[in-house]
Amino acid sequence: MASGETTGPVVQVRRRLKAGAEDIFDLWTRPDLMVRWMSPFAGAVDCQASCDLRPGGAYSLVMTSKDASREVSGTYVQIERPHRLVFTWMGPRRTMWRPWSPSN
Repeated sequence: MASGETTGPVVQVRRRLKAGAEDIFDLWTRPDLMVRWMSPFAGAVDCQASCDLRPGGAYSLVMTSKDASREVSGTYVQIERPHRLVFTWMGPRRTMWRPWSPSN
């Protein structure tokens, strides 16, 4: 994809938290931690996560409650531990969200 070119919705998330950058980076990239907080459902959820943390590597999450299930997946685009993590996001409607960059 050329710089500044997108093929779908672009989302950028920024938030200030009382936690170190390494801890936040780990929450987004370690499957054992991802399963503890990534879920659209309240209450008991069975969450399975996997990630191949390298540019071009894939991640996936499968979240299941007693009433519903959701799956998301994507590809890591840019990794600059612990300050930058760029990835695509394929949601339940199979819509690919492309990474944002300052040139967009």
